Amino acid sequence: MTDFDEQQQRYWQLLHQPQMLILLHQANDVEHFIALMADFLNWPELNLEQMLAFIALQQQGFIPDLARFSQVWFPSRYHAQTKTISWVPVFQRLSKPFLEDDICDARRGLLASFIQPQTLLEPLLSQRESLPSINPNLMIFHWSRCGSTLVSSSFSLLKACRVLSESMLCSDVMHHDAWPSSLIPQLVDLCLRLQGRLRPDECELVIKWNAWDLACWPMLLELYPNSRVLCLMRHPRDILASHQREAGMHMAGRVKAVFPYPLPLTESTYAEPNLDAFRMGVLHGFAQQTTALYQSSRCILMDYQQLNALKPSALSAILDWPLAEEDIEHWQGHWRFDVKRQGQLFVPMVPAQSTLLNESQTISWQLLLNAYEQLLQPLAREKTMMLAELNPLTGLSIKPAKANDNRFMAELFYSTKTFFYELGLPLDVAQSMLEQQYRLQQVFYREQYPHAISYILFYQQQAVGKLMLDTNEHRVHLVDFIIAPSMRGRGLGSAVLEAVKLKASQRQLPVHLSVESENTQAKSLYLRHGFQFQSSSETYESMRWP
Repeated sequence: MTDFDEQQQRYWQLLHQPQMLILLHQANDVEHFIALMADFLNWPELNLEQMLAFIALQQQGFIPDLARFSQVWFPSRYHAQTKTISWVPVFQRLSKPFLEDDICDARRGLLASFIQPQTLLEPLLSQRESLPSINPNLMIFHWSRCGSTLVSSSFSLLKACRVLSESMLCSDVMHHDAWPSSLIPQLVDLCLRLQGRLRPDECELVIKWNAWDLACWPMLLELYPNSRVLCLMRHPRDILASHQREAGMHMAGRVKAVFPYPLPLTESTYAEPNLDAFRMGVLHGFAQQTTALYQSSRCILMDYQQLNALKPSALSAILDWPLAEEDIEHWQGHWRFDVKRQGQLFVPMVPAQSTLLNESQTISWQLLLNAYEQLLQPLAREKTMMLAELNPLTGLSIKPAKANDNRFMAELFYSTKTFFYELGLPLDVAQSMLEQQYRLQQVFYREQYPHAISYILFYQQQAVGKLMLDTNEHRVHLVDFIIAPSMRGRGLGSAVLEAVKLKASQRQLPVHLSVESENTQAKSLYLRHGFQFQSSSETYESMRWP
């Protein structure tokens, strides 16, 4: 008879050996599964009852070697009462619209039925650094029913991309207030390293968070500062109508939506809260969190109506995520169908004509609507739509400037002020004066154009210029526009101006700018593109198109 301790050791090794687990996963029936287990454990007389009892004993105090164990086993569920996580064996690529659907598929086999490891979560933290670190290429926040599943499932079509769509494990850990706040980021990162671990054929990671995870955006952006961030919203009326038809978890009161401030749920403090008031309060919380996220200049904000109007090529340009022609075709076909109802063509939801809400009288509704409309200011639209317009230019691309682009933008500024070096001053003095002038310019821009957006222009993947735009409901103001001296004369400036004019004309807005009076080359360029002088001072002249 085999020693029990040896059987335990063999079982531990079994859970860490992918090839053995694959054989168990492929077992034809229960008898075949038991025979394989008997062979692995060196237990010839093993039967079903003995196998079940033995496996149950192994749950106690089980601590895996995560680097090996997680090659097959996938953390699937967090149990708040015991602070443990359950694991399922996953052999296939994640491909469903929601991660829970992939997990449900993984639970169907004999291996997942008989062997269901559970581990305490906190002791696993000591192994976090043994796992590959993750660097999400894109994180998606949303208000629910805003098209986020369409976006995330589109990335699932890319063979090199792994998508985690609404991980309940991560959400439950993140919102469990029994953990010390200082420990939660480490626990979340551990869960994401396990669930987001890339397969050999994957090199990119997209995470779509649950709607209520929007409250945790500061922590998540601090964890993954280099990730692109997309936040999707929608008119509250349409979201409420959708949840009246089929309520999501957070809108049915089954999720603790965490926000650091009270929500305006009812008109009177003494009124009995109802479901509609609760849902408006949740959306109002989403709106306030979205405002803070957008003001951090860390996200691309997009409304559902904008998303519906985009083509896949435009979305890839907005997200600065190049797609091959084949991938664009796959996305175009994918967007024709309802991603939540396999095989059905997408039919836009028509909001109900009547609603239980008295929109004109309900204070909560007005607060919510005001918050949403503030987010719909032209600046929010322009940040995405201008990018989509400029990217298709042949050889020319554009992306929002980041903090590490400041040096390049400063050098561009210096290239326009070469006369400082002609004053006969010592080189270090001239350089110091230039740096001071650049700092003063940036202060002026922040004060005069607090909502302006700076872009870096690229030609054939090489940074060649800067564009700064300030847009409101009345005009597009070209605050700053510089092409590097070595790249002038190639039509790049003209291409950018034409794109700006095209987008402005589509929105029926004029384009304004100011140009230094002595900059004859720039004035000539603007005149060729139809700009006309409006006013002048000693140093600057104002121009407008058309």
